[in-house]
Amino acid sequence: MPRSKFGKGMKYKNLSPKAREAFGHSQIDAGMAIFKAFLLLVTVLPVSFIFKSLADNKDTEVTLVSSIEKMSPGVYFMLIGFIFLSLTSGWLLRRNGLWHIHEAGQ
Repeated sequence: MPRSKFGKGMKYKNLSPKAREAFGHSQIDAGMAIFKAFLLLVTVLPVSFIFKSLADNKDTEVTLVSSIEKMSPGVYFMLIGFIFLSLTSGWLLRRNGLWHIHEAGQ
């Protein structure tokens, strides 16, 4: 079976300094987008619970804490896992992007 003319893909070591810097910037942008999405979730979710409780005009309060208490353990651990995964991937993308920019400058 003939091999592809592209081989196993382009290695970052073979990139020119400008391309490597652009690759680093794109990784930083992706990591920061993940962080911004997480911060948006952390700020918008409690505000939406407040507006929901105001709009319902019921005597029962709908709070973030009571909603978390009602979650099953599986859903709770999955939520914690997604939060951990998003923060870790954002941190790794940003760290690798900064490393590529630093290496392109040398």
